[in-house]
Amino acid sequence: MGQLLPRDVLFAAGGDVLAKYQTLVKRNWPADRHGEDLRETYSRAGLATSVAYISPGVLGVLNYGANMSRVEWAPDPVTALVQQYLLLEPAATNVVLQNRDLTNAAWTKTSCTPAKDQIGVDGTANGASSLVATAGNATCLQAITLASSQRFQTAYVKRLIGSGEVDMTTDGGTTWTNITSGLSATLWTRISIPAQTLANPSVGFRLVTNGDKIAVDFVQNETGSFQTSVIATTTAAVTRNVDAFSVPFYVAPQTMAPAWAYTRWLERGGQAGSPGNSFLWQIGNAFQNGRLILDEGSNFVTAYHQPAGQSVASQFAVSATVGQVVEALLLFFADGSVQGRASINGGADIIGTRSAGTTNPVFTMWNPLTMFFCQGSTPPPMALSRCLVGMGGGTVVNTIADARGIL
Repeated sequence: MGQLLPRDVLFAAGGDVLAKYQTLVKRNWPADRHGEDLRETYSRAGLATSVAYISPGVLGVLNYGANMSRVEWAPDPVTALVQQYLLLEPAATNVVLQNRDLTNAAWTKTSCTPAKDQIGVDGTANGASSLVATAGNATCLQAITLASSQRFQTAYVKRLIGSGEVDMTTDGGTTWTNITSGLSATLWTRISIPAQTLANPSVGFRLVTNGDKIAVDFVQNETGSFQTSVIATTTAAVTRNVDAFSVPFYVAPQTMAPAWAYTRWLERGGQAGSPGNSFLWQIGNAFQNGRLILDEGSNFVTAYHQPAGQSVASQFAVSATVGQVVEALLLFFADGSVQGRASINGGADIIGTRSAGTTNPVFTMWNPLTMFFCQGSTPPPMALSRCLVGMGGGTVVNTIADARGIL
């Protein structure tokens, strides 16, 4: 294998890049190859949040204005460090009203007393609520009128008094999920319960023991099988809009091949998306007309190359759970074929079969000359550690280990 040289790395993007170079995208292309034009485009209508440092040493919920890129701080299960990730998510809607104020009439309380008297996860004084049970099996519920769909329920919860059972529900108490083991007396913890498909969810909490008291913030119920970043609500449901992140990509396929693309991300549930429609990224976006794709739908990782009228793929099973680090390496060869590899939490490579080559034409110019992140009809949420694209696939880079230390 040849030696990897700086000129072989075309560009890098992600949270690791931000940490090292103080920019989300680092380019290595010279000016005569449009290097000066390699500036990312980021947009998102409206407000959004991420988990970040809200004061020295304190992680909480941080608010971002429209068109501000989001950085999420989260523990890395491989390095054991809390580190930065570029947070990219599809649109989501929180249907829970007054999701920080359980004193509001939108919440029906039985044998419990609410107060809006807690420092919120975002550090706001009296931004969150408390619930104290005045009898056993106290409940606080909100009924929501909604057509049948798969619902995912989360909330930030903290124990204040007592040690009895605490439960959470999506279906009005037909099913109670015991969340006691996940509660801390000192820290906010975002708790989730299993997804359910139902109409008219009724969400909330039960305190089994009289006198027990909990704090609650950012109750969230959204479509799907995984959580996304918290969305604050008051009198109406609120939608957080999609993050759009892209980078110009001027190197033609016939010029760059053989090439490689290494991507490292914190799994957020994107594997639940549909295969062939949950793109971590794509260079070009025209169907079978000049694009290269890395997809993670339906517990598979798939590498695609699609020149005019053709599609070849290397697909293989990868079952990552939320919170694990996934690495994927896409190899792109001079005959138009592709091969994928993946690793979970730094483990051994899971190797896909190299696809057939493409013919007549072997290559089509990327259409358009842009690399897009989190794409497809079911775009995956993504906490991006880093993505690098370089030359020398199959020569200077063959395995994930070859690319893992490059930045």
